[in-house]
Amino acid sequence: MIELRYDLTDIESQLIEWADFLGGKVENGVLESDAVTIRAYSFEEMEMVSLVGTMKEETRFVRQIKPGADCFPLQFSLGMSVEQGSESHEEPKTHRGVYFTNIDSSIVCPKDYTYRSVVLRISKKNLLNFLHKDHSLYRSVDEGKPFFINDDITPKMRNIIFEMVNYDGPEPIRANLFRAFSWQLLTYFMEGIMLRYGKMSGYVKEASLKAVLQARDLLLSNLSESIPIDQLSRECGLSNTRLRELFKEVYGQSIHQYYQRYRMEEAKRLLLTGEYPVGEVGHMVGYTHLGHFSAAFKKAFGVLPKKLIIV
Repeated sequence: MIELRYDLTDIESQLIEWADFLGGKVENGVLESDAVTIRAYSFEEMEMVSLVGTMKEETRFVRQIKPGADCFPLQFSLGMSVEQGSESHEEPKTHRGVYFTNIDSSIVCPKDYTYRSVVLRISKKNLLNFLHKDHSLYRSVDEGKPFFINDDITPKMRNIIFEMVNYDGPEPIRANLFRAFSWQLLTYFMEGIMLRYGKMSGYVKEASLKAVLQARDLLLSNLSESIPIDQLSRECGLSNTRLRELFKEVYGQSIHQYYQRYRMEEAKRLLLTGEYPVGEVGHMVGYTHLGHFSAAFKKAFGVLPKKLIIV
């Protein structure tokens, strides 16, 4: 496994360092190699790095936060595994997530696996402008307290990321488009996090976080079959009560609410591909009765699943 360390304090220098590892050359804020394409932009309000490619070797990107840093990285990742501190935690290749933290962490990119990622580097001032002073996240950011937030990639976020990494238009149109997309990603993330984060302590210890991430992986490893809470607890080495508490602390929802929301989002994604009939999608996300699936889908999105089938 190769390891690339970065702190994004100087994006241009960072691209040059990565070029030494990955090959290719840097020109006008773009690193092009046989493996990846990395683009970097510095806007007035934030900085942005987009990455798409297939690593020839398993690669760990180690993100380091310098003491007293006044900018914070917000990472949107598709198809990666995540580690916090020195503890390794392998996740399924289908994993998608948003990671927001002011502590050191790393992203593991499997060999020969295509991945897509967008990182926003946001100033403390701009970040605080999104938050109310009575939110615990505001206090954590303002006072420099450690925090680690993991949230889901929503369909809106996913669409934006794909548009960014696949866009092949000219400059300066690309730069203006990426600036708008960056604001959208930040807004969607903060919109989802603000409502629930005010009731959270803001930080879960590394060992506890690892257990929660393990529970999440098991929960989502096979959507066609639900996993009982007792089994999740045994696998993670926690009591049922403690797992429920920690899961809600990290994700802001109960295990059942999270699982239900995730499989409805996955059902919606599958239906929008137009490749699967409603009944098959229902089975793929764990429903044996089409009527129950249709009712749950309508409750989640306000329409029956058959309305989303692309003809």
